[in-house]
Amino acid sequence: MKKFVFLAALLAASAMTVPSLAKKSDSSRGGKDKASGGIDVTVHTHTSGLGGPGGAALLTETDPLSFPVQEESFSYASVPCSTSVPFNDRALEFNPDYPGINDPASARFITEGEVTDVSKNGKKADVEGTITMFLCENGKEGDQIEFAYDGKLIVKSDNVAAVRGKFDIVGGTGRFEGIDGQGSLHGRLTCLERVLARVEGEPENCAEAGMFTDAVFFRGPKNDPSPADITGGLKGHYEDPTVPTS
Repeated sequence: MKKFVFLAALLAASAMTVPSLAKKSDSSRGGKDKASGGIDVTVHTHTSGLGGPGGAALLTETDPLSFPVQEESFSYASVPCSTSVPFNDRALEFNPDYPGINDPASARFITEGEVTDVSKNGKKADVEGTITMFLCENGKEGDQIEFAYDGKLIVKSDNVAAVRGKFDIVGGTGRFEGIDGQGSLHGRLTCLERVLARVEGEPENCAEAGMFTDAVFFRGPKNDPSPADITGGLKGHYEDPTVPTS
């Protein structure tokens, strides 16, 4: 899987300070009492200049994927932790609960990816990238988990490209420095109605806008779901031998 460096450039440009994402050495991963269980993550990320819900500013500048799909890199971001939003405010769940973290917990995201091997009809392609999660603490971006993903992108309509694949937890900071895990990825690149309404020219869908304005990862109803109606688009298993279970 390719190493993505766009996030570092984006955050440097936005003057956001991000601790280095690192793994514990193998010697620290022994022991029988490691915290472990299910991890469930819902991701809503958008295009800068169009903003998130209510037109709020995003964590950083972004570069949306073009429509029609072509071989290129893309990025999306959520609003910062200082702005309350219904989906990302309950984005992270552990089962059983992760010690010291609310269930569900509020989190924010930067989604990056690269599209390759686009089919001749432009309907299918390979996609890989990273999703960086920031745990929200006291209205600020805190400890991080980095997910690396790869899979397939399939254009379903003029407004949706499905993303299906798998993810690995490849890094973390703070309390998540020792976390590891993997699972399945279920999401889509799309144009949310409230975001599309801010695009110049009043396009009716992504095809008319010439881009996908949003990257969202969840399972559940696609049309106007409530936070209670959906589960995570990243769903899998984690373990962390550095966290006491009692």
